[in-house]
Amino acid sequence: MRVGVDELWADDTGGPGPPVVLLHPGIADSTIWDGVLPALSAQYRVIRYDVRGYGRSPPGDDRVRPARRPARGAR
Repeated sequence: MRVGVDELWADDTGGPGPPVVLLHPGIADSTIWDGVLPALSAQYRVIRYDVRGYGRSPPGDDRVRPARRPARGAR
């Protein structure tokens, strides 16, 4: 999936229930959830992804980009 100018790998089981988003710890990737994914997806729509540079997500473009619009209250 595209996020800004970067790409992230994401998996959406499309299960029958409410969505659950699984985040991986900083030293792993989304495969950490492989063991529980079948049980969770039987009851929930499970969404998991790999953070930039981990697992199946490529490293991102770390260049500094100007904000498209200033933050509220900033001048």
